Amino acid sequence: MTMAPLMFRRAWNLSDYLELRRIRNSGCEFLTNFSGRIGVFKQLKFWLHRKDHEIYIFSYKGETVGYISISCANQCYLITIVMLPGFRGAGLGKIAVNYIKQFYSPMVAEIFANNIRSIKLFESCGFENVRALGGRVFLHFSC
Repeated sequence: MTMAPLMFRRAWNLSDYLELRRIRNSGCEFLTNFSGRIGVFKQLKFWLHRKDHEIYIFSYKGETVGYISISCANQCYLITIVMLPGFRGAGLGKIAVNYIKQFYSPMVAEIFANNIRSIKLFESCGFENVRALGGRVFLHFSC
């Protein structure tokens, strides 16, 4: 069985950022920077002040299924991936991360230590576990 390709697009307009809010809130318990749900006004504020972020929305069979956020910090890119629950574990995250690796390096993923699925995802994409700190794992990738 072959998998249909993921389609990627950069988030750039208000409608995209409101779609991100829906996806983000579906997986907020896994996010390390702020794990609470966010409302429309907080998402609007993020959209207006997104200078250091690139966000890629990805779709599968015409349906938006997740996004990857890339931000720059200290000569390294921080990567975050969020997928809708019904699409987790299907290999789509691996396709998405491998796609993004073509454009950004070095990258670091910060993941809660108990989020084994995400750790395995990034390891399967060539990220190496570099340290654990305060209940979080930091994985690094460099081409």
